[in-house]
Amino acid sequence: MKTKSLILADGIYGLVAGVILLIAPLVITASAIGDVANGNTNTTSVWGILFFLLKLAALALGIYSLIYYKNSELVKPAAAILLIVGGGVALIPLLGWVGGIVIIVGGGIALANLKHFGTPAAN
Repeated sequence: MKTKSLILADGIYGLVAGVILLIAPLVITASAIGDVANGNTNTTSVWGILFFLLKLAALALGIYSLIYYKNSELVKPAAAILLIVGGGVALIPLLGWVGGIVIIVGGGIALANLKHFGTPAAN
């Protein structure tokens, strides 16, 4: 029997990372303004790398979930597919916030799939 810990991680990660990616353009803009004022590019580079890693992690988590729950009737593949699509769209320049919205929807669907696992005592 498949465990529900991965789908729970999908849901929590999808909601948290999606919200972070939604505010990412504001953070990048604010750090770029601060870097111009200070004459360096360290802060913007660090934020850019962190947001890039969030996007790749969503992509990887979606692929792993799709493979893990491949023949399972408990979990529908929609959540994993939306994490993959959201991570892929977020990698396109200037569309990170759109990917964030898709990742949030995928995380919500993943959390909705938890009801198929039954009560906690059964696991």
